[in-house]
Amino acid sequence: MLNKIFAAAAFGLVALFGQVATAQTTPGITNILVLADDADPDSVPASNDIHYRITAELRERMRQWGYEVLDTDAVLARIGWQQVPNRASRLDKLKFAQAACSNGDSTTCPRVVVFVKARAAVEGTAFGTVASIRLQGDMVDATNLSTLGNWQPVRDSFTAPSPCSAFCRDEVIGDNAYNIAADLSDVLRIKLDEALNVTAPSANPVKTADADIRTEYMITFRNFSTAEVLSMLDIMETQFPGRPSVGDHEGSRMAWKQNYSSLLNNSQLERQFYKLLLDMGFAEEEFRVTTREQRNIEIEKVMYGPGR
Repeated sequence: MLNKIFAAAAFGLVALFGQVATAQTTPGITNILVLADDADPDSVPASNDIHYRITAELRERMRQWGYEVLDTDAVLARIGWQQVPNRASRLDKLKFAQAACSNGDSTTCPRVVVFVKARAAVEGTAFGTVASIRLQGDMVDATNLSTLGNWQPVRDSFTAPSPCSAFCRDEVIGDNAYNIAADLSDVLRIKLDEALNVTAPSANPVKTADADIRTEYMITFRNFSTAEVLSMLDIMETQFPGRPSVGDHEGSRMAWKQNYSSLLNNSQLERQFYKLLLDMGFAEEEFRVTTREQRNIEIEKVMYGPGR
């Protein structure tokens, strides 16, 4: 029944706005429109600076894969629409996407609409206060309003001062927009590549660039022996993906701070560390892998005993 209702709504929108303009502005470049799915009152509203900062970073990241994230304000101005209000329904936002394609201007017309629902929180932990964000959502084909499915949720958390208000939370998350967008771009790129290969095999294929965008990390090892750290560094340099490079270090075995660069983003690198530690024989409760702040990852061996 719901599918029939959605199909009827889609037919009505296409009939209302007419034939959709092509969304391919440049060969190999595909327009996408990223919109906040904020109808849920517990989600971050569309006007919150978190959305603007993450989308701005996402725009830069997605270009390397052949996707152009349209500037929503610029599209609104070009088609003569007013700002879509906070908590607007998905249907209203799909109407906006269709209107962007109704004037025959391919520079404002998205091929895919990406809905992003953001939930932000601040909480106290054993290690202090953290601000966290969870992004989830789905994609819609803007040419016929058919669903392209959900994309994998993205979660990130960052060290915050204590106490931390809602404004403080938003600032901490916004200051880490680069890392969040890096994780989100990886998820969206994979989903878009899969979806467009299925839905538009005859269109100009999306060209994904093999861009050498490296990230400089500071990896802190806590409570590991020197032999354990050196063993991990050897594997990180010779077996980790992302064409890594191990740099200088400082500190001692209690807090070994290691410079490390890689093509992997934070989430990908954290997964590699989890796998490495498990392969070394550590149980999950015997270590922690935490992103403390932008590009700073801490790996701690949990110590038990007096004073712990």
